Amino acid sequence: MKNFDTKITRLVSYPRTGSHWVRMILEKYLQKYCLPTSFYGNNEYWGYHLHDREVGNGDEGATDNFEKVIYLYRNPVDVVYSLLKYEGWTTQEKINEIINEYKVHLTRWKLNNNDIKKIIFIKYEDIVENPENTFSEIINFLGEDWDKDKLMKIYSESTHKNLSKNINDENVIDRGHFSGSYKTNKHAFTLKHGKYIMDQFKELL
Repeated sequence: MKNFDTKITRLVSYPRTGSHWVRMILEKYLQKYCLPTSFYGNNEYWGYHLHDREVGNGDEGATDNFEKVIYLYRNPVDVVYSLLKYEGWTTQEKINEIINEYKVHLTRWKLNNNDIKKIIFIKYEDIVENPENTFSEIINFLGEDWDKDKLMKIYSESTHKNLSKNINDENVIDRGHFSGSYKTNKHAFTLKHGKYIMDQFKELL
């Protein structure tokens, strides 16, 4: 479902930044979903999620001049590794393709966002390390009532393993994250490519 209404709040994120997980938590808390997909069958929506990259025919609806944007971003090493695994890519060329695309994405939304009336920047790592404060910022930005106990209960129930029991879509829940080999391979990838990747993002993080 494409949406061109720029007044609807956008959740903007590059792929593999944890956006589906964030959307699930918010959907349970708000009892509203984020277009274009409802994970729990809610009928009312609070916003629209887009990746803003060339996917399919390259048309995800409007991509500029929004009233409000929540921009979710993540450590580039994690993003690059996760997208490589998701796509089944292995070459240095593909690593550089992801780096270059993510740099363009971050540059647009973090530095060249004068067309957006209101924007907040949310780091995936901040959600993991301090979910109460981070979700409080998101909820207040959306103009919704804040209930710490309600949010933290939903958050504690929304581990990736718990969600994987109910969500069968591999585009949303990557069960490979639960394997020991995933963590071992990611560690080896980080040792080999981590510094090189981070050096490409010095001006953006």
